Amino acid sequence: AGDPEGNIIILPPYGTLPWGCMASREGVIVSVEKIVPTEFIMRYSQFVLIPGYFVKAICEIPFGAHPHGMNNLGMEDFISYEQDYEFIEDFQKATHNEKTHEDWIREWILQCDNQRDYLKKLGYKRLLFLKGKAHKDSWQDELRDFEDKIPNSSCNNIEMMIVLAARMIKERVIKKGYEVILSGAGSANLAAWLGYYLLKDSGYHVNLAAEMGFLGYAPRPVDPFIFSFKHLPSCKMLTDVLNILGIFVGGKNNRAIGVLGAGQIDMYGNINSTRLQNGILLTGSGGSNDTASSAKEIMVVMEQSDKRLVKRVSYITSPGHRVKTLVTDMGIFEKLENGKELILTHYFPFHKDIYSTQDAIEKIKTKCGWPLKISSNLLKVDPPSEKESYILRLFDPKRFYLGAL
Repeated sequence: AGDPEGNIIILPPYGTLPWGCMASREGVIVSVEKIVPTEFIMRYSQFVLIPGYFVKAICEIPFGAHPHGMNNLGMEDFISYEQDYEFIEDFQKATHNEKTHEDWIREWILQCDNQRDYLKKLGYKRLLFLKGKAHKDSWQDELRDFEDKIPNSSCNNIEMMIVLAARMIKERVIKKGYEVILSGAGSANLAAWLGYYLLKDSGYHVNLAAEMGFLGYAPRPVDPFIFSFKHLPSCKMLTDVLNILGIFVGGKNNRAIGVLGAGQIDMYGNINSTRLQNGILLTGSGGSNDTASSAKEIMVVMEQSDKRLVKRVSYITSPGHRVKTLVTDMGIFEKLENGKELILTHYFPFHKDIYSTQDAIEKIKTKCGWPLKISSNLLKVDPPSEKESYILRLFDPKRFYLGAL
């Protein structure tokens, strides 16, 4: 919200904060859900992050964050709405070829003359649905819809990877006394969430952190998105990127373990998530470099292939000196006794055509791009328990990250 003077309310978590706005030479143009009286601004002055004199113009754009959401924590008498995942999925599908991409742009951008046209196209029922999903307890209704539909079948390789990573997180937190777990998106995030509950079941308290400003939250089921608003009511602190990455994970006295994904990783733990040798661009660093450079310890969770586990990465997005563990869908690699190279310490006996330890080693070798070193005490891991599988599948019932069974 903002008032006619341009004073702007931004609710936490604050992400990167409005430093860019304040660096603007001529002022900024801000879109808000609603232009409110200055009296409203005064009532919620603790949430004003941009003073009016930085603002050149203010535009009232209802549902302006769509397809992303808008939370109203701390200002409950104001509008809130959930992320529109269906809309985002439709857009992603449309980008798979040039024609459908152009059709999507024409339908949702070029043929909408203004925000009113856009909202009319979305439809009243859809907007009302998104507002309802933003309620702090909406996850409970969604859980009731899914909990009886969770499959009870054996885990696939991705699920086994995530469960084993969660067990390793639990082991490292207990051994080293870490107080904070910060994770990247996707499989790494699900491993951190499951690890949190495994630790909780064992009587250990740890703070989950997400770089946009979440700290001390209990992950809710049904929605695997790391920044889902469903987690906000359970946060013990809502802050910003600077505090999360700069202090709680990156400060000199941090007690944090980072759990990250990677495009590629080499035998020394260096991570490449920026670009391949052929020039293809990857997702980029995000907060990975901050985390890998500063947290006490790093664990990497990723699917294994000889194109992803390489002898030397061609581009270092995040340095590997703090990477102690790599968990793949085939095994666990660790740096032992302060060693510099990742060594195979555990293997998964769950792949097709693997009947013995030697079969497993040979299979892992074919999908490892560096000369594989094997621990003298190589262990076979136990399969996921029913409880581990069930909790994991509750996090991602639509299997966005877990994949097909």
